[in-house]
Formats: sequence, structure tokens, C-alpha cells
Amino acid sequence: MNDSIVTLKITRFDPSLDGEPYVTEHDVPWKECLTVLQALQYVNEHYDPVSFDYSCRGGLCGRCGCMVDGTPRLACYTVLEPGEHTLEPLAAFPVVRDLTVDKSGFTRKLDDSVVAVMSQADMATSPEISYELYWNVLDRLQKCRECGNCVSICPVYAENTAGYAGPAVFSQIFLRTSDGLDEADRVLQAVESGVMACQLCGKCDSVCPVGINHIDAHGQLQQKARERGLAEKAGALVEAI
Repeated sequence: MNDSIVTLKITRFDPSLDGEPYVTEHDVPWKECLTVLQALQYVNEHYDPVSFDYSCRGGLCGRCGCMVDGTPRLACYTVLEPGEHTLEPLAAFPVVRDLTVDKSGFTRKLDDSVVAVMSQADMATSPEISYELYWNVLDRLQKCRECGNCVSICPVYAENTAGYAGPAVFSQIFLRTSDGLDEADRVLQAVESGVMACQLCGKCDSVCPVGINHIDAHGQLQQKARERGLAEKAGALVEAI
């Protein structure tokens, strides 16, 4: 292995031109802390252009997600070591071209799921949120980058991208259960979105760039649903999923 070279094997595909995906291979000079994004920019400057998405370059926007050696990562701060690496489009999303995918269906689910249903009560009368709950749970949940990494690795989402809302949606629904002014039935919403089908496998947690504890949130939603006697409704939805 050449310790000064990174070899990128990039999956390429233009649905308007190509019958099936193919792989191109490019050598990129390695440097300390070389990120996937920097390596892709080098390829674009010195070889054939590759289509990929990014904006902030600092792990904030969530747009640069792709599969790095088979695992969903953000390209902007995933560091490469010398040697061979595979880059593929983020799994579970339609490919627009090369590493660029269409996340519109995913973001639409997020937008639809967290529409505010707020009471007109004085905010001063809203129940207080404890320091520990806010900083250890809620603050982390609201930092979701909407990158799609969690759904790209979710085995249930892969089987039913239409009927199963997925980890990001469930965690954002759970976030709203702690809002004293939100009058929506978030537990029922979670059940209708398929939360009971979640296997609590933890794969979503392993790839979340901001460390959201999806499994704890999903588990609590499932428990609240059982306590509410929603198991029968949930069972029918899980069977359908």
C-alpha cells in the first residue's frame, strides 16, 4: 500500500444516460486529516467531474451524506486513511446522479410529522423542563441535521420506504412529547407512522453525526403506546409494514 495515496472507487450513475451503475477509480494524494469531501473536490479538479452535494463543509447542513466503505457518513468530516475506499450514493434514496440523491420524500415526511399544534396558553404556565432532560435529551434531538444517514442504514425503512416513517421522524415526534404547549397526540402519531415496527437495533444511533439516541426515544414511544392500549392498532400497522 502506498502511504501517500488514497484510491477512491466511486460509484457513478446517470439515470438519464446509463443502463446501470459503474465504478471509476481515482488516486488522490493523501494528507493528514484528508476528508472525503476534500478528496472528491480533488477528483473534480483533476479527473472527470463527480456529482455530489454539500454546503456548509462543517457537519451542520447534512447535505453531503454518502456511503463510505459501506457505511453512511458525512463527507465533510469523515477522514480518510491511505489505501482504497469505496464511495457510493446514500442507500435508500433515489439516485439523481453519482453520489447525489433525492431526499425530498424523506424531508417531506419530516416536515409533515412535526407540524406544530400549539395551544394558546400563556407560555409562562407551560410545565418546566428539567436541566437534565433539556441538555441530555432534547437539545441533542433538536440538532438533527436531516442528513438521512439513519434511514439509509435502517433495515425496516429499507423494506418499506413509503409506509415506515423512519428513525429521524420518530425522534422528532418524541421531541414534541416534551412540549407542554403542543396539543397533538404525538404517541398516536408515532404509532400511525410505524414506530412499533422499529426493531431497536441501534444502527441509526451508530451513524448519527450528532449522537442522537434514537433507540431511547423510539423505545419510550413504544412503551407509551402500550400503556395507552394502542397495541392492537400498532399490531395491524406493523403487519402491514
